[in-house]
Amino acid sequence: MRRRLLLVLLGLTTALGLAIPAHADPGVVKDVFIEDFQGTTPLDDPAFTDCLGYQGQIYEDRDGIYNLTIHTTGSMAGVTHVEGDVTATFAISPIQGTGVVYRGTYREHATGNFLIINNEDIPHPAASFYRHRHRQGRLPDPPHQPRPLRP
Repeated sequence: MRRRLLLVLLGLTTALGLAIPAHADPGVVKDVFIEDFQGTTPLDDPAFTDCLGYQGQIYEDRDGIYNLTIHTTGSMAGVTHVEGDVTATFAISPIQGTGVVYRGTYREHATGNFLIINNEDIPHPAASFYRHRHRQGRLPDPPHQPRPLRP
């Protein structure tokens, strides 16, 4: 899913033929990509079906902003540095029939350098996707219980 998103993201940026400001490094293009994605992806890999107990699908509604640094010359030519945050809601459900439906939200931070090879965005040399911890609430601190003094 992320690979397809970044491939589209990098393809759109390249296709737009972005202008370079006069004061910028001529070998670098800066841009911002705003993600607004809603879609369904099948979860038919045995790693998922064994866990879920059915062939499922995931529906995601993702909104995010990515800062892009596109290298057009030199040793980094063709490499795009991506950094951004996404918030999303999701639902995992059976493709057919009945089964448990899982719903939730997540927030994700993505950063790294990517190079497109054979229509896939490949981390070059590395990239990371960090899922922020999500809290529904905070348990109150336990009341302070003074220890009795010993004689």
